[in-house]
Amino acid sequence: MMDVATSSEGNISGFIPPTPEHYVLGGVYALISVLGMAGNFLVILAVWRHRSLQNSTNAFIVNLAFADLLTSALLPIYVASFWTTTYTSSMDSFCALSTGLLRAFVSCSTLSLAAISINRLVIVTQAKRTYRWLFTRRRIVYSIFVMWIYGILLSFSTHFTGFVRLGFDVTIHQCGVVPISPDSLAIGHGSHSIGTFPLQFFIVLVCYAWIYLFVFRHNRRMQKHAESEPAGAISGAGGS
Repeated sequence: MMDVATSSEGNISGFIPPTPEHYVLGGVYALISVLGMAGNFLVILAVWRHRSLQNSTNAFIVNLAFADLLTSALLPIYVASFWTTTYTSSMDSFCALSTGLLRAFVSCSTLSLAAISINRLVIVTQAKRTYRWLFTRRRIVYSIFVMWIYGILLSFSTHFTGFVRLGFDVTIHQCGVVPISPDSLAIGHGSHSIGTFPLQFFIVLVCYAWIYLFVFRHNRRMQKHAESEPAGAISGAGGS
């Protein structure tokens, strides 16, 4: 039987002190946070310092790195939620904000991955004129703006409409979706997962499969063309 901890704001039903598993998870999150912030900062710095890297594809890569950098920067709040020994309303507020933002950043990351794959597909399979027409500076900025708005709306809409509540879940001792009804967890996690992963990863899979098939067929055509060249024409071209 777990003891119910007493917080500075009174007894909170169901609140449990951190267990060894919470301390381990907190340490893992802390490590991920440090590595994530360092790695994504270096990506952004490299693109910022080298003008040759400042192109349309890398605009989406920088957006991906920035979203992942912010995600990593929020993880210390989760570490604090794992390790805290008391419950306060401020912890619940920080958890609600950080969970909402983290989910928004993850949504933006998956959209960035989809945008990168579409960009690669167009540049490999289409003419340069088509690529330049599609990926203008204005369209890139607009698409990145839409990614962030979509992520924020997807993340916070269920919270503000009352279907779920984001905050500190005292029963599992961490930030996340707080169950307020039998279906709230399914709604909270399901709506975000459906809006964040299936379509985006389907786009990534289709685009890179298309690129592979395009390159494979192109190489086969080039090989057949080389094999069909007359031997005399090749030797004559070599001797001239």
